[in-house]
Amino acid sequence: MKVYQHLDLNIGSSILADISILHKGIKDPNLELSWHWDLELSDLNPKFLALLKSKDLRVISAQVFKTNFFHPIWPIHVDTGVVGDFPKMNWVYGNQECPMIWYKEKDPTHVKVEEITATGDTYYIIDPDSAEEMDRTFVRTPTIVQAGAPHTVINSSNKNRWCVSIVLKKGDDSLTFDQLVTEFKDYAV
Repeated sequence: MKVYQHLDLNIGSSILADISILHKGIKDPNLELSWHWDLELSDLNPKFLALLKSKDLRVISAQVFKTNFFHPIWPIHVDTGVVGDFPKMNWVYGNQECPMIWYKEKDPTHVKVEEITATGDTYYIIDPDSAEEMDRTFVRTPTIVQAGAPHTVINSSNKNRWCVSIVLKKGDDSLTFDQLVTEFKDYAV
């Protein structure tokens, strides 16, 4: 099972309209200690949004996840209610030397723990003893990732790592990982 596809999108140096968006916590006391917040469409690079429009793709969710020495390791988790096919486009800023690691469950019937993110989204934690590593990569360019497979990120440095994570639809239809990869096949690295 393929769980990532790196892309070379010619939209400039950032998927964000302004890199200072990553530092909202400095200006917004509500986000100062937050590790997760929503983005507005206006926060995204207009060239990126134009590319999406040309493909009849639309953003249904755009968020930032931050890891640092306060929160260095994400638990192994899936971003949806069940292990399945849930692609996202991620782009990492700051420390790009943090591996994103995917796992397969040894026992899919093992109970998962439901958690709620700071933005109100549900995710499910997988017991590390019931997971076996299957792949890993470093997200240094826009990368389509399989967020419906158990995964984690490890930031063992004292540098911040921000990950912009975007969920796309084709018109009104959700996309599978393979469909999203096909949409961006001309940009595959």
